[in-house]
Amino acid sequence: MTPILPWRGFLVVSGLILGLAAGFGGLADRVLLGWTDGAALQRVEEALIAEIQAIDLSLSDTARVFAFQEDIRHGLSEGTLDERHLFDVVRSIVERQAEPGLSVTIYGADGVPRAWSGRPGEVVLSSGFIEGAGFTDVAAAGIRLVRIESVRDTSADSSVETERLGVVVVERVLAPSTTAMAPGPGFRFPTVIGPALIATASGSGLPEAEGFHRFDVPDARGRPLLTAAIDVEDINGTRARWRARAISLVFVLLGLVALAAGVRVLAGGGNSHGHRNVPLAASVMAVAWPCFWLGTPPGLYGISALSGDAYKSVLWPRIIRTPVDLILAAGFFGVLVALGVFAVNRWRLDDRPVRLAADRTIALVSRHGGRMCFVGFLLIGQQAALQDTVDGAAVDLLHTALQPFDSARSLLQLALVLWSATTMWAVGALIGGGYSRLPAGFQRKYAPVITLTWLIPLVVVVGGARASFWPSLLITCIGLALGLRWWRLVTWFRRTDPLVRMAAILAAALLPALPLYLALGELSHEARRGLIEKDYAVQISDHTQGLREQLLARTQVQVDAIADLMDIAAPSRSDTEGELDTDRAFSIWRRTALAESRLSSAVELYGPDGSLNSRFALNLPDYGVAASRLAGSGCEWGEVFGHVAPFGSKERRLLHAERGLCQRTPEGVLSPVGAVVVHVAQLDYESLPFISPRSPYTELFQGVDRAPVPGEPGHTVELVIYGWGLQPTFMSGRTAWGIDEDLFERIYATRSGFWTRLSKDSTSYDVLVTNDRSGIYALGYPIHTGFDHLLHLSEIAILVMAAFALILACVFGAGLLAPSLRSIPAAREVRARFALKLQLWFVGVATVPVVVVALLIQGYFADQLRADVEAGAARTAAVARSFIEESVVLQRPEGQEVSPFTDDLLIRISQVVGQGINIFDGPRLVSTSERDLYASGLLPTRTPDVIYRAIALDQLPSFVGEDTIGSQRYQLAAAPVRAGGREVILTVPLVSRQQEIEEQIDELSRRVWGFALFFVGAVGCIGWVIARSIANPVRRLTRATSRVARGEFRESVSSSRSELLKRRVLDRSADELEILESDFNKMAGELDSQRRQLEKTHRLDAWTEMARQVAHEIKNPLTPVQLNAEHLLRVHNDRGSPLSPVLQRCVGAILGQVRILRQIASEFSSYSSSPVADQVSTSLMDLVQEVIEPYRAGLVGRVEIDITSPRNLPAVSLDRVLMRRAVTNIVENALHAMPGEGSLFVSVFRQGSELKLVIADTGVGLEPDVLSRIFEPYFSTKVSGTGLGMAIAKRNVELNGGKIAVDSQPGKGTVVTMTLPIDDVAARGAEIP
Repeated sequence: MTPILPWRGFLVVSGLILGLAAGFGGLADRVLLGWTDGAALQRVEEALIAEIQAIDLSLSDTARVFAFQEDIRHGLSEGTLDERHLFDVVRSIVERQAEPGLSVTIYGADGVPRAWSGRPGEVVLSSGFIEGAGFTDVAAAGIRLVRIESVRDTSADSSVETERLGVVVVERVLAPSTTAMAPGPGFRFPTVIGPALIATASGSGLPEAEGFHRFDVPDARGRPLLTAAIDVEDINGTRARWRARAISLVFVLLGLVALAAGVRVLAGGGNSHGHRNVPLAASVMAVAWPCFWLGTPPGLYGISALSGDAYKSVLWPRIIRTPVDLILAAGFFGVLVALGVFAVNRWRLDDRPVRLAADRTIALVSRHGGRMCFVGFLLIGQQAALQDTVDGAAVDLLHTALQPFDSARSLLQLALVLWSATTMWAVGALIGGGYSRLPAGFQRKYAPVITLTWLIPLVVVVGGARASFWPSLLITCIGLALGLRWWRLVTWFRRTDPLVRMAAILAAALLPALPLYLALGELSHEARRGLIEKDYAVQISDHTQGLREQLLARTQVQVDAIADLMDIAAPSRSDTEGELDTDRAFSIWRRTALAESRLSSAVELYGPDGSLNSRFALNLPDYGVAASRLAGSGCEWGEVFGHVAPFGSKERRLLHAERGLCQRTPEGVLSPVGAVVVHVAQLDYESLPFISPRSPYTELFQGVDRAPVPGEPGHTVELVIYGWGLQPTFMSGRTAWGIDEDLFERIYATRSGFWTRLSKDSTSYDVLVTNDRSGIYALGYPIHTGFDHLLHLSEIAILVMAAFALILACVFGAGLLAPSLRSIPAAREVRARFALKLQLWFVGVATVPVVVVALLIQGYFADQLRADVEAGAARTAAVARSFIEESVVLQRPEGQEVSPFTDDLLIRISQVVGQGINIFDGPRLVSTSERDLYASGLLPTRTPDVIYRAIALDQLPSFVGEDTIGSQRYQLAAAPVRAGGREVILTVPLVSRQQEIEEQIDELSRRVWGFALFFVGAVGCIGWVIARSIANPVRRLTRATSRVARGEFRESVSSSRSELLKRRVLDRSADELEILESDFNKMAGELDSQRRQLEKTHRLDAWTEMARQVAHEIKNPLTPVQLNAEHLLRVHNDRGSPLSPVLQRCVGAILGQVRILRQIASEFSSYSSSPVADQVSTSLMDLVQEVIEPYRAGLVGRVEIDITSPRNLPAVSLDRVLMRRAVTNIVENALHAMPGEGSLFVSVFRQGSELKLVIADTGVGLEPDVLSRIFEPYFSTKVSGTGLGMAIAKRNVELNGGKIAVDSQPGKGTVVTMTLPIDDVAARGAEIP
């Protein structure tokens, strides 16, 4: 019943969690939004009003802070104006307020801006504005909330109205402008249910449809601030999203429960027959995948990892919809393989399957062939998964840089690593399992052939073009190496430390990185070439035709669809009074496809008299168009035709389309009242979607088609267009590839494109070269170097290690919640292991300086790159300034001077420097090469505060800073210009160099940190070796100490290690730890010897005591038995009536057994008596003769006795009784070992100062295990023996100062050698004859 209780608790807790999740999802939207749609609208309206009023109050407080600031009043006072001080005060207050998106302007009494911060809009100050009231306005940045406060002189008499010194305008953007597409109704302000539409207090632009809830948003005093509208459908959408997320949460929790249950089932098997639980665990875990799949639908959470835009499978689009689905599939595949490997390993350990017999050839071949087929299927599946991932991914999988981080790309890379690791280890498991079932002899005999057969799947798969060669070869070879050592690895993994297991798991995940990277490189190379050939090259060749057939056609349809076209085109009175209007033309332009394409284009509106009254253009200057007149046009679009327009010193080819705007007269006749004209540049290659724009202003118009960013395919593609004179006419990069004569001849000889390899700036490129009548087109991308490949591999390793660390962190975090997980073995290993602490210290000490040096190097080179870019930007601004200053005085024939600050001049300069040019006079824009963008309100006309402060106030000769438009950061170079008696500020926006510098800094950072990682890895390996060299002796000492503590004193080190230590100690080349280890081993050996001697002494004492008791107990009952038997014989003999034969035999047997028992008792008594040797000088040969002679008569004809001895042997000092007993016991054993015929050899001879007595027989001999116990008391090989004969012989010989040794071989006999010292006195006297 024990296993049931945890399952009950597990299911109860899981049910509670699921119930809480379901309840939370079902009630969250009701609690958050309300129970009805009306209540939800009311709640959202109240929340929006409260938020807007809070912003308004915050702006009001900020405005009051500025208005009552004494420094500002003093700075605006007449005669004491100090703009620098005003800027300092404004900046300090803005920093102190720390309010996001805050812009502040301080106006003087004359309405001129004196100081400002941020990107404020222009406010027309009139005498009728309500002081302290807020209002909304639409500016370049979007709809903004504005607060105005007067700055008054408080030093005057309070009884009269104080003088107004200036005005403080504080503003904040509520909702940014969206100019990329056709304008929608209102601006979007985020709320709980989604974006609400807001507009100015007039409510113009908000939808009037029935499905919208409109309301006014007042300030705290009830005055209207703005009007808002909420789509009722958004409420239902929000409720649906909440419910979907609740259901998603439930399914995710169900998946976690199923996963935990599978682990529980697997762990519940214990150590016995654990493989039998694998099918149940696999079934339970199989439920987890569909639960996770249902819990992670695409687009529900708005992250790229759960978006089908980042990745969607081509082969299985309904199953693998997002990167999360792919990693779930790879994880499920890995779990299945891991469970299969676990089951096979446990089955082998538990049930010990027998190997197949060698004669079962068919079974061997069929099973081996089946495994080879499965290996082939794994290789094909690996290739198919990689190909499908590359085909379905919208990100560059070879972009391994972690910055900028993309969750979708990282998950895809991790999924591929997991898939490859699973494939490789599955191949290794198949090969290892196949080897384990083969007979051992079969393996040894056909090992090379068996090994080569595993390459057959590789040959078949690669030969059939089902997989790439090098990645498949690496996976097969690594799997083969793993398979050949599979069971050794499994055994090592089971017995090693938990921390080493974690490191092994990490290494198992990192091992397939190389074949995966090779496969990804090959597939990405093919995908990039396909993208260039099938997409980019086609866009270039169809560029002009596409403009004519698609873009202009779409634009014409979109213009016709504008409902209020006639009202927009109608000129106003101001059009004839001032400068050329741009707003009406811009209103039409932004609603067409021209706003999406970033294409150089223009929209012009003409009046009834054919005069131009409104124009908006992007990158098209208006040379002379203000005075141009339209000759005439019909009421429908005319035929599109091309024409040439001036563009600086060059000409630009344009496509022209026009349509008359007609109204019906009272007579019903269509009468032209104006015209709309569209111009589009024919060869504007910078507008191609894959070309990064050079102007930051294109960020204002980017729609769906945008240039690839780092991490997306095509980001590194460069385009160079050459004329047939081989001069570059367009370059997307900074330089062009050189075309030599051979390449030019090849280009000239064919119209079809071809790939070649070209170099520039020390970088090789793969380049697709095509051509037509217009020129030569080269599209190329850089080729990675060897260092780049190593860098990519290291970044993949970092990603895998980061994911592994995250998993471990989750495990440790779970341990904080689950008590059963708090004592994780790995954590104990980290705390306890001395070697690990040493290694971590080595790595830490080496990592800190490496990180510091890497940061310093990165910072230094990044500063150098930024300094170079800033210097280049300053040079660009200097060129533009020189161009203007050289045109200071343009003399008319009458001698009048013309101002140089004109838009036409700046347009010409922009063609020279390749960037836009702006001129600011004080706080306001004077002239620009992008007049239409400023006139339409897309860009603010206020001088950037940092530029004004640096040039006008600090009087710097040049300045390079940063600015933003939308999400686009770009560099802004500025310089003062003195011309015509005026000093103005020139600014040049530089977006291309900003992108280049960011990419170069990112690449530099990758290289520096890649090298740092490599160095740390090398130091880690060296530290591991050093830590092991230090910790191994300590570990051996620890084990030896534990062994001694357990009473195991025998040295367990190998003989080679022991000899090495002895040699190093003798040579004095050992370190302190090795000397300590050697001394400890000696100490352990001595302790073991002393323990054995002590045990021997205790054992002998015990045997002696037992022998004394046994002898006593045997002798007592034997005496009456012997006396009664002898008395019975004597009585019958005295009477003359002998016993019957049977009785006679019985009495004789009794007396015989009594004699035997007495002999045994005598031996026990002799062994336990511990006699003292009474030594006298004796002839050893005589003693031997006394013992042997009684046996000769009984052994005649059966055992031959041979006694040899030289003459004149010296005497020995010994106890004759003890020695005679010892020799007798040895002879008795020798004769017992020869039950049949044999020979007994006895020899006595001198060897130095000793006499040796050797007794050898030709008996049955002794086995080695018996020989090792020959002198052990009570050990005997005879049925009737006591086991004391040899023990007594050894004792008696040693009591006489001698030694005894036995050598025996089974079937050959036994040799007993006794060594006795020669008597010194006898040795000095006459030798015994």
